[in-house]
Amino acid sequence: MTSRRAFIAALAAAPFAAHGCGFDGAFDGSLGFVHPRGIEVALAVRKAVEDGALPAEALAPVRPGPAGLWRASEYLRHFARRLPARPDAPEFHLLLSEVALWTHYAHDAQGYAARIHAAAPAADGLTLVTDLSVVAALNESRIGAQDALARGLAIVEGAGAERLRALMQAPPASARATLADRSAFGAH
Repeated sequence: MTSRRAFIAALAAAPFAAHGCGFDGAFDGSLGFVHPRGIEVALAVRKAVEDGALPAEALAPVRPGPAGLWRASEYLRHFARRLPARPDAPEFHLLLSEVALWTHYAHDAQGYAARIHAAAPAADGLTLVTDLSVVAALNESRIGAQDALARGLAIVEGAGAERLRALMQAPPASARATLADRSAFGAH
């Protein structure tokens, strides 16, 4: 019993704030979207599959639970490493709308760091609303950022939107994935 109490106390003292998402079983998709632009992204993904811009797997449900979260974490951290380090590059939040998972992107020594399971930004915060299949396609260069933005697969809004669009369309910094990318709550 003591070890259980110690574990719960350690979780309560953790330096990060985790928020529920579809991978946690806290959101099953039947309640609607957590962002008003999420439905636009979902419809754009369906259209992109019909047009052949995304593979049919883009319409498959995400893998639930920890396995799905680990995979999403890998893609989200890989996306962070692809963003070039620029002095005018903004901090922003990315929402995977199909699972209500927020990730905060901020500068670090290597360029950008991704804090997964972040809180939603303020109402006027810089936000990129997209889908996990779109992040995967961007990471694998199966679709370009300009095409994703034009198709509505990635929607940017908030103060600094033009800077984020420009950042996304810049040549990628690095595309190599590492084992550290798979941590949903580890160092960022």
